[in-house]
Amino acid sequence: MRLASPTRIAVATVVDFDDQVAVAAIPQGLAERIDQTLASKNLVPQAVPFVDLAPAFVQTRDTPRRLAKVVAVAGQAPLLLLVETKALFFSQLNGRYKWTVVTRVTVADARDAEHAQQTDFELAAILDFAHEREAEALMAVAPVLADRIGVLLDRFLSGQSGAPPAVVPDDPEKSSDRDSSGLGAIYFVLVDRFANGDPGNDGAVDRADPAAWHGGDLRGVIDHLDSIASLGVRTVWLSPVFASRQGPFFGHGAFHGYWVEDLRRLEPRFGTEAELQELSAELHRRGMKLVLDVVLNHVGYEAPLTREHPDWFHRRGSIKDWNDPEELSQGDVHGLPDLAVENDAVYRYLLESTLLWVERVKPDGLRLDAVKHVPTAFWQRYVGDVRARAGRELALVGEIFEGAAWRLAAEQRAGGFGAVFDFPLHYALKDVFCADAPPGRIAAVLAADREYDDPSALVTFLDNHDLPRILSACHDDPRRVLGAMTMMLSLRGVPAISYGTEVGLAGAAEPANRADMRFDAAAPQPLATRIRTLLAARQAHRVLARGATRVLALGDRTLSLARTFGKDVVLVLANRDLRSRVLTPIPTGGRFTAVDLVRGGELRGEQLTLEAGEVTVLLLSPDGAAARSVAAWVADYGRPRRVRFTVFGRPAADAQIFVVGLGRELGNWEPSHGVGPLAPEAEHLTGEVELPVGGVFEYKLVAKESDRIRWEGGENRYLFVGPGAGRLDVELTFDAAHGRPS
Repeated sequence: MRLASPTRIAVATVVDFDDQVAVAAIPQGLAERIDQTLASKNLVPQAVPFVDLAPAFVQTRDTPRRLAKVVAVAGQAPLLLLVETKALFFSQLNGRYKWTVVTRVTVADARDAEHAQQTDFELAAILDFAHEREAEALMAVAPVLADRIGVLLDRFLSGQSGAPPAVVPDDPEKSSDRDSSGLGAIYFVLVDRFANGDPGNDGAVDRADPAAWHGGDLRGVIDHLDSIASLGVRTVWLSPVFASRQGPFFGHGAFHGYWVEDLRRLEPRFGTEAELQELSAELHRRGMKLVLDVVLNHVGYEAPLTREHPDWFHRRGSIKDWNDPEELSQGDVHGLPDLAVENDAVYRYLLESTLLWVERVKPDGLRLDAVKHVPTAFWQRYVGDVRARAGRELALVGEIFEGAAWRLAAEQRAGGFGAVFDFPLHYALKDVFCADAPPGRIAAVLAADREYDDPSALVTFLDNHDLPRILSACHDDPRRVLGAMTMMLSLRGVPAISYGTEVGLAGAAEPANRADMRFDAAAPQPLATRIRTLLAARQAHRVLARGATRVLALGDRTLSLARTFGKDVVLVLANRDLRSRVLTPIPTGGRFTAVDLVRGGELRGEQLTLEAGEVTVLLLSPDGAAARSVAAWVADYGRPRRVRFTVFGRPAADAQIFVVGLGRELGNWEPSHGVGPLAPEAEHLTGEVELPVGGVFEYKLVAKESDRIRWEGGENRYLFVGPGAGRLDVELTFDAAHGRPS
């Protein structure tokens, strides 16, 4: 990969020795090979004098401390490279001498060295003469060592193969993909289904049975951390790793971890506490983070706690009415024994179990399961206590299975969660890319961002272990999945990738949607390449992670969005038609110059052709006329604009007509709170409402008759309230022929 413009990088190198008391400079020939690798990427090496580093490097072998010293003496270079290497004599064989060169390479943004990326590797050096020592061993592996440095730089700067050339920003406000949750992009691992690193802890497994244990464990996750990191994700979220039911329950195993029997013990099939601590440390060494999944609502079927503490459970039987709030919080979810969390003994058990692992494993966040099935009062108490007693920042991510933005926002706020999963956007993306719904559905969900305190803390996703795999939802069409993934990774929030999505795992229902991970390194992986490309872009351009979202244009099968952050502007353009469409990216017309963040290269012109189903992402020049034009166009977004609805026809002469839809002004789909009843005027009905400029509203007409409410038939309607000084007039005809009662 080659950067678009020359960028300085401070280079610090050191040779350590096995006696732990001496250090040396690397051979000049190796330094030259490293400089050649940097130059090939348009990086300008600025060598940090070894004499300035040697005293500190003799005193410590701790990489973070060494990196801090490099920061202190590196000057103004925006990037840092630290190469620590050591050559060890291994053996003599057939008159030749084998050495092992152990190397750690660290690369970092000088303004955010805490989140450096690292790689460790060993290389074999074969020497011909006994007098040849460390310097000769290092020179023997110099070409390969320099190449390994290049691989890490590619990953740090712009993702792996297929990514477009990136620009390292000079503005620190643009130099991080970290959102307000602090997690960055997330990778979910269902531990039993990922990788079996230690067959010795398997127990009874049956890989031919999709509902049984398959042997995945923590060692398997540790073994594949580099491949996970290569996607560009910043956080690993593990499925629950606590002691679970061992035998099947009506043919189904507890491999997923959500049938917990004891939160104070690890599941031995997954490994040991030492391995979980090692996983946490290895992630932190790579500048990555760990999220543990905590189940607080219930225990597994027939768990010992139900016999040891029968008073800890509600014992009201399975939930039958999922709309009854009391039954929802006290009934058994699918028969799982429901904990009486209002009981002080139960609360202490849940809180102390959580804090035990927070202290021992040092996770960076907790994913809190089944939030809707636990009373809000518990969450307020628990979230406050965990934050107060953890002694450090923890991301608390709530799983609130809710498809309505205003309800999701209210529950997040009431429970005090720092982040929640974005189910409204999940359903919209799946509807549009898999079921061919109009793209206005995505725009309407994004317009509802005003309901949240911070939309950037929403965890966006296409699939998870509870839902159909996105490939199956999209009729096994990888092109649809590619479009959906491109759209998701271009929007606000914290992207979450479920294990195996990147290699095309499928499965419509449980347990098929929880299949074993595939490591198909030799097979083409266009989706993995797209993920790397756009996660690298999110890291380089903060506008993608934190920027405001503005709708520029909405067609029946097309959508144009702008993401804006300061002077930065990114355009997200989607064509959901079966044929190519020509779009005008700048709403006022005029030429644009942009970098294509999906395919690389520069684009110029006034119009852009998108192929059928294509989604693309364009980074406008921040000082160009196009970016200024977009900024001016969206300047008054949010300002109230008067909208007048005129409706022709109604199902009955005495029917009252309402405009009802998504958004508080349209009643959030509650007919009694919609716009209306519309007033008779000549041959039609009229009603007015103020709606925010830039908003997109999904809605229908509703008729209230004496004995029923009738929704008009057909697809939902979509209204884009564009900029303009005057009133916006909307004329409609009630679709009585296909109306349906409710």
